[in-house]
Amino acid sequence: MLGQRFGHYLIEQKLGEGGMGVVYRAHDEKLRRDVALKFLGILPAGSSASHENVLQEARAISALNHPNICTIYEVGEIEGKPYIAMEYVEGRPLAMEIPSNGMSLDQVERYGMQLADALGHAHSRGIIHRDLKAANVIVTSQGRLKVLDFGISRRLDTGQGGSETTRFDKSWESQHTFTGTLPYVAPEVLKGEDGDARSDIWSLGVLIYEMAAGRRPFKGATAFELSAAILRERAPLITPPLPPILQSVIDRCLDKDPGQRYQSAGEVRAALEAAATSSRTHDYFTVMTQREGNSSSSRTTRNFTLVAISLLFAAGFGYWFYGRSGSKRKTPTVGAIQSVAVLPLENLSGDPAQDYFAEGMTDALITELSQIKKLRVISRTSVMQYRHTQKPLQEIAQELNVDAVVEGSVVRSGDRVRISAKLMQTNVEGALWADNFERKFTDVLALQSDVATAIARGIQVELSVGEQSQLARSRSVVPDAYEAYLKGRYEAAKRTPESLQDAGTYFQKAIAKDETFAAAYAALADTYLSMSIYQMAPAEALIPKAKEAVEKALQLDDRLADAHTSLAAIRLWHLEGGEIENEFQRAIALDPGYAQSLHWYALYLGAVGRQEESIREIKLAREIDPKSLIINANVGFLYYLAGDYNHAEEAEKNTIRMDPSFSPAYSYLGQIYVAKKQYPEAIGEFRTATSLSPGDIAGLADLAHGYAISGMKSEAEEILRGLESAQGKKYVSTYEFAVVYAGFHDVNETLDWLEKGWEERNGRLVNLGVHPQFAFLRKEKKFQNIVERIWGTRLIGEPKP
Repeated sequence: MLGQRFGHYLIEQKLGEGGMGVVYRAHDEKLRRDVALKFLGILPAGSSASHENVLQEARAISALNHPNICTIYEVGEIEGKPYIAMEYVEGRPLAMEIPSNGMSLDQVERYGMQLADALGHAHSRGIIHRDLKAANVIVTSQGRLKVLDFGISRRLDTGQGGSETTRFDKSWESQHTFTGTLPYVAPEVLKGEDGDARSDIWSLGVLIYEMAAGRRPFKGATAFELSAAILRERAPLITPPLPPILQSVIDRCLDKDPGQRYQSAGEVRAALEAAATSSRTHDYFTVMTQREGNSSSSRTTRNFTLVAISLLFAAGFGYWFYGRSGSKRKTPTVGAIQSVAVLPLENLSGDPAQDYFAEGMTDALITELSQIKKLRVISRTSVMQYRHTQKPLQEIAQELNVDAVVEGSVVRSGDRVRISAKLMQTNVEGALWADNFERKFTDVLALQSDVATAIARGIQVELSVGEQSQLARSRSVVPDAYEAYLKGRYEAAKRTPESLQDAGTYFQKAIAKDETFAAAYAALADTYLSMSIYQMAPAEALIPKAKEAVEKALQLDDRLADAHTSLAAIRLWHLEGGEIENEFQRAIALDPGYAQSLHWYALYLGAVGRQEESIREIKLAREIDPKSLIINANVGFLYYLAGDYNHAEEAEKNTIRMDPSFSPAYSYLGQIYVAKKQYPEAIGEFRTATSLSPGDIAGLADLAHGYAISGMKSEAEEILRGLESAQGKKYVSTYEFAVVYAGFHDVNETLDWLEKGWEERNGRLVNLGVHPQFAFLRKEKKFQNIVERIWGTRLIGEPKP
């Protein structure tokens, strides 16, 4: 097989062999990427199933698109051999990564959440794994898990013997013999009952137990003994003992009764988040024992103080205090504090469903503090990455480049909200300041101002009269409206098409409950704008709604920085011209710490050819939001527009080091390599981007551009035909066609599509006058005319050679 071609696949390496057949690493010569090519084995004699059943199942599973699930690219038959072409994942099976004495708690919690996320994504689309096990999970070099063989594992060959073998029903329709690997099979499946999502949750519980203990929960010398243990015995407690919350998560996953287990993978995810959160509250929980044995795989086990837990939950609120209630401490050794990070407030309600509320309170506190001009406050995007971290505060402060850190908790009970907070300076031992604040829920805005003002005093920053007045401003909220608003902000922060749709619904609900809620109108405008930027629908369907919402927000409250930012961005990306720069500057003056204003203002400056200013502003945005992937990627993009390709390349590679799964950085890097005429490297980056975001039309257009400009015209034309056929099924931007034809240097077609882009007010045209992809058109009068209509001038500027 090695070296042979099957269709457009070149077989390069045998990866493994099992009940389903043989798996090879192959090179897809059509799309120029490596894949895992699985040839299906021969079905058992007398089976009523067919290979077509397997392929139909695989086609259904190919709709799964999740960073923790191995993507299926293609299914079919070649020379009578049924095959499945999948994402080629470099890494090691999780089974080989688990040491004999278990993984660290941080790894168990982190991996458990990734697995729960993968199952939740599949279950929400009606797909059950049926054979989740350590051997079916790959750990990449970046520490990301990839789950293999979703839903198709039931087709494995019954001829394989032994308790470690994946079993499956002899006929496709039969539901009376179990599917799965015996040590991971749920009790109800062993009894011949139908398996469902809760059976996957049992398997997930076995996996979490295995990661924590270094062994599986149930043993048996024979398949019969192992089955009896799964059906009757309780999983042995892990020693040294796990934190009680993590132990309870495992116990509930492994309940013999499916009705008593978590009913969804999302519930498991939330419970693991709560366990991880508890691990961080070191004020109550003390690090104790360390495992003996190999020091490289030993883990520190937190011995939770059970008395403290019982007191926390018995009190109903679950407050955690930094020192005695109401106490404040300062130390004479405080240095000048000019920058601060507000870490995510702990949700101590005991209900993971209240996470949106804790995040909302964190976000509001950051917004309040960021209005202080003498203080640099790290943006929400960056601090939320430390939500479940075990890192010491000193290390967090160093990574965020801040002088001090605020951490605390929030708890809501009935109509009361309580926030506890403490201020820590990196070079001073102990808290500089600590206090507790409580108000009615209707006065939650005043509560946020109370905390922000107290922190400012603790930092000893001098507030201007205007800042004091701004912090003192508050209004009562309509509880149902504010609830919906916080839920909308929680969903909008995820920045996925589904979450943006949900966010819009929540903001509309908030407005229906309170028609004077200016912040909800501003957030709704930003949501519509994001949908347009991500090209979820044509601009003409979204921008009028965004403009109506933002104008209403400013009519109600002209001091909302995010509303002025959205208005400027609407004018920018809807190609309206007018007072764009003044609106951005107004937003920045109102809230100098609002990273989005600086970020989008930088993109505006880059689009109009003011490159040095654009790079200065984007770097200011990065200082406020250092962990933002899109801001870091746009540092490189603005260098690219300026013609500084070396700095652009360096910035994109830095972004990829931050998160190797962030596809826009690869797309930008591909464009940079095209500008440098390093075409093989460009195509490689574009391929990576499309493999990370398989449904991204813009990524496919970039790849086609790379193929065309490098002379691989047939490959580019194939993608172009695919975009043309997709037009009737989904929104395909006119700009993407212009990008493809620009790769061919087809002047007429490119200009025609750019003209169509202008007619639909496509926001991607803002960079037209300075974008290297369209440099070959700059002498064309029709091109100059389009640029003039966008900006009111003939040509904005050009990158430096």
